[in-house]
Amino acid sequence: MNPKEFVGQFIEEYLEDDINRLATFPLGNLRNDKVFGCPGRNFDSDDTELMRAIYCLVFGEAWENLSMENLGDGKLRGDTLNTYNTLFSQPWNEKFTAIWNPDVIVSE
Repeated sequence: MNPKEFVGQFIEEYLEDDINRLATFPLGNLRNDKVFGCPGRNFDSDDTELMRAIYCLVFGEAWENLSMENLGDGKLRGDTLNTYNTLFSQPWNEKFTAIWNPDVIVSE
């Protein structure tokens, strides 16, 4: 299954087909999930199968060889891309709002 289909399946099964609910979904709820969680490895909320699929969708054009299969190898890990859930999952820490939702748009 490709990343888009995988995320679509998650949205259908966990979010009642409402993608907007993804923004507030607590990734810790996937701790024992054998499909979307971390099957066969220690649980890490930002390195779940779901997050690997999302990383592929978000960063796939920038890193053309990125895949769900090679995420987790070396430097391409969810905890490297999303250290301490600063961008994804709840609980959201308001100290990151200024970083990830700035008032000023910076252009090159």
